[in-house]
Amino acid sequence: MNAVEGAEDDEAQGAEDVKRAGVTSRDVVLGIAASGATPYVAGALRWGKGIGALTVALVCAPHSRLASIADLAIVVETGPEVLRGSTRMKAGTAQKLVLNMLSTAVMARRGLVYEGEMVAMRPTNVKLKRRAIDIVGRVLALPPEPAERLLESAGWELPAALVSGKWGLPVERAKEWIAAKNGNVAQALDGEPAGR
Repeated sequence: MNAVEGAEDDEAQGAEDVKRAGVTSRDVVLGIAASGATPYVAGALRWGKGIGALTVALVCAPHSRLASIADLAIVVETGPEVLRGSTRMKAGTAQKLVLNMLSTAVMARRGLVYEGEMVAMRPTNVKLKRRAIDIVGRVLALPPEPAERLLESAGWELPAALVSGKWGLPVERAKEWIAAKNGNVAQALDGEPAGR
């Protein structure tokens, strides 16, 4: 709830926090700092690199310390801020755009996007339930009422509803097919299950 201003100067704490999070060599450690010099972020990147994780620096300063530590550097040169040192303005906004691109690419790569739709979205409120009905309707070419019934029969699990509706499978069989595709909903929708 309150800023901990000195935390960014603690390189050891950056390493400790990544370690405590359970990061392994199969993960990516993404260090974000406009200046490219924040010690806390450097500690996190060094620790990740030390265990063999892919390390990425998202910075706004070329030839920065963090860029030299990381395996990959994404450098978004935004130039001087309107208010000197206020990196929440240009630098922070540019970094947020990059993070949106990265997270969307990861979703697509994991098979959570299909035909431009977020097919693994969790409909946890009224607005998201309406969105899920729309997604089922568009992907399966169904009117709203049958789309809603399909979602209700799947316990509002969007991937199960989509796969069940696409292949005419019972919900449990649809869940098994998604699991067989390692949770890749797009692959489950593209590949017809054997012996359905």
